[in-house]
Amino acid sequence: KSTYTANLRGSHKPLSRGDSGTKLPVPVEPANPEALFTIFDRYCKFGETALLETVTGMTSRNFLKLFRDLGLENKTLNVTFIDLAFTKAKTAKVGVDSSDATSKRINWEQFLVALELCAQEKGEPSAVLHAQISAHADEGPKIKATEAGFNKFHDDKSTYTANLRGSHKPLSRGDSGTKLPVPVEPANPEALFTIFDRYCKFGETALLETVTGMTSRNFLKLFRDLGLENKTLNVTFIDLAFTKAKTAKVGVDSSDATSKRINWEQFLVALELCAQEKGEPSAVLHAQISAHADEGPKIKATEAGFNKFHDDKSTYTAN
Repeated sequence: KSTYTANLRGSHKPLSRGDSGTKLPVPVEPANPEALFTIFDRYCKFGETALLETVTGMTSRNFLKLFRDLGLENKTLNVTFIDLAFTKAKTAKVGVDSSDATSKRINWEQFLVALELCAQEKGEPSAVLHAQISAHADEGPKIKATEAGFNKFHDDKSTYTANLRGSHKPLSRGDSGTKLPVPVEPANPEALFTIFDRYCKFGETALLETVTGMTSRNFLKLFRDLGLENKTLNVTFIDLAFTKAKTAKVGVDSSDATSKRINWEQFLVALELCAQEKGEPSAVLHAQISAHADEGPKIKATEAGFNKFHDDKSTYTAN
């Protein structure tokens, strides 16, 4: 019988949902009603999405949470009994709105009845239970949530794709063209233009004489071929720099907003943005690119492995 959820203690009988309201005890007036009501009011409003002023009672969920938060739930006052005490107290015809049998809440007077039932179950005066609850009048309902673990992409700001460096702001596709920098004239424009022209025409199937601008794909390839792509100038930033430079109203065909290419002047704007991101003068980036004026775009292809039927001519069926 020690495992019974509600044993016969004293003169009261174990609760069941079928008991009538006439068997409910008369609650004892609490010694500190203000403190106890403060706790009652906080648990009434906890988790509510409606206007808090309109909440006038406590739900079964929050009644159970009150006992759990204050460490009053145990083998005697378990989930089953606390729920039964709430259900029986809700039938008490006391307090405001006590006539509403369909209500899923208990009012202040019914709350005291429920505490009386719980005190009887514990076999101690209700004043003891009142004091245990009132002692937490300065606290509120406890909120338990999952604590996020370390995430390097959020917590380690050094991994951000566009950090605030120097005086410029990180780029975003929504920035307006008025924020674009004025490019610095390169020290060796002929060498830099040679590189620009070669990457404009790389991979094109149309007449090369008609190609007048560089695509985003070849702009990224330029940085990769020359070893300029890194954690700072990564794929994301290089693409953003290209997109922003394309909005610059400079050079030939700059008014063509539908174009997928950048002209020479816009290319210089894109390099200026990349130099700002690296936190160094654009002349340094110009020199790094111009140093490869004698080279062209690198072509990478899969090298076929040894195949005896192709490479070993002694295996040919007809020599």
